[in-house]
Amino acid sequence: MWKSWLIVFFSSDLAMPERVFTGYNYDYASDFDDGYWRFNHWPQLGGRQGLYQLEHLRGALDKPEKLVDISGIWGCRRKSDHMPYASLVLGGHLWELRTCFNLRGDLLISPAMQDKTEPSTYFSSKATDEAKAKSKKGDQLVCELFRREIEMQDSGWVEVIQYNDQLVFLKGADGYYDFVLKGIKKEKFNHQIYAPYLKPSDIPRQMNDLYDFQRWYYFEYKGWHEQDIHKAEQYFYKHGGKVTTYPGEWNVWKGYFSHIGQYDYKAIKASIEKAAPIEFKHVEVGGKKLNISQLITIDEIVKFSNQYPEYFEQRMKIDERKPDLLESMNSDSGEFPAAVTWFDACAYLSHIERTYQLPVRLLMLDEFRAIRNLCANENNFSNQSLLEFTDHHGNSYGSSAPYMEEADFQALLCKYTREPEYLLHPSGLKLVNSNQFCEWLYENPYGMEALAIRSKSLKSARGSSNVERDAFPAWSTGKYHYCKIGFRVCYEVA
Repeated sequence: MWKSWLIVFFSSDLAMPERVFTGYNYDYASDFDDGYWRFNHWPQLGGRQGLYQLEHLRGALDKPEKLVDISGIWGCRRKSDHMPYASLVLGGHLWELRTCFNLRGDLLISPAMQDKTEPSTYFSSKATDEAKAKSKKGDQLVCELFRREIEMQDSGWVEVIQYNDQLVFLKGADGYYDFVLKGIKKEKFNHQIYAPYLKPSDIPRQMNDLYDFQRWYYFEYKGWHEQDIHKAEQYFYKHGGKVTTYPGEWNVWKGYFSHIGQYDYKAIKASIEKAAPIEFKHVEVGGKKLNISQLITIDEIVKFSNQYPEYFEQRMKIDERKPDLLESMNSDSGEFPAAVTWFDACAYLSHIERTYQLPVRLLMLDEFRAIRNLCANENNFSNQSLLEFTDHHGNSYGSSAPYMEEADFQALLCKYTREPEYLLHPSGLKLVNSNQFCEWLYENPYGMEALAIRSKSLKSARGSSNVERDAFPAWSTGKYHYCKIGFRVCYEVA
């Protein structure tokens, strides 16, 4: 981590420091280890988790020689019955202190150059001035205390020796060396972010913006990473972002770099209507003109498997995080909505894209919500369970199966108990009116988990109202959560 921090001296206008505190050979165990719990279990201090204790921070700064009796503190593992007050207070603020461990400020460099600390603390647009002021004061005091402690010894500091404008050596007090090269990467770029489920050719171009941004960021971005991602987080929260709707760091970064004009990804729009094997409904959502299909049926998935058997053969070879068996999830009548994994949906979209030259993708979360909110709500729907689990012997387990071996569970048939009932959108789109049915969405923040939403309640597949923060395993059909997850095709029209 700290080696990536040091690249700042190649990327910013800051002068090269003489020393950097990396913690190398620093005895945290003697000074702060377990201090957090000692702090919280000492009644006289009344420490509370996640909150700055300003009076104790000031006290530790004012009385650097003060010792405290810790003999009666539960969980204390020190040989001595006393420890420095400053160590105890710092141990109680390690969670807060870690937000200041960066090179945007002076906390970890010597000599100090900017006379400031830059905590990675972010406030929503609704945060009060009082809360911001207290946090700022706490940051100032805890950093001042930590800096005083680390400056009293050489442990933890490494000497910075600049060889040229491309290479810096780091020298520890014990003679050990390391180095940092300008432009060095922590790891090689991963071109297959959805492996082993999808090859690059199985990813629709309009579902590929995450990869496109990651590739740009790895190969073309030349800025100060630590500073820019800090600004990206600030931009997200300043413009209405919340913890409950955090879309993942890659999407936050992408939004910021798009905003400042460094990165540009333009969605492709179809300029003319083209023939396709599925019917599309015309819908306007959020200023976009979309063509959206009904839910893809079991018959369509069967047809797709016959047209592109290579994908399904590779699918069967996956051992770790193995995708659900499609056969046991799709043994119903062919016109019923299919249940697939997010990766299956992408492979199908890629097939449509190749065959019919349409810039297809899945619906985005905001688009789905807008469509669902215009659906007519009927009150005469059945309360009967939509799904039933049965084995090949005809035994029924109702709407949820008991625990069993994975192979036995995958063999269970998950069938509709009746034809699904639908909520009707003015365009003619149909959404399944059941919390046992979800739809896969476009958003997949980190590659292996995507958003899936219940079409009846607009909650996540797991039942959370914070759909943005509750992504679902992209290799699942919903079976282990006793639901089916389907999808529909969408593309934007010019």
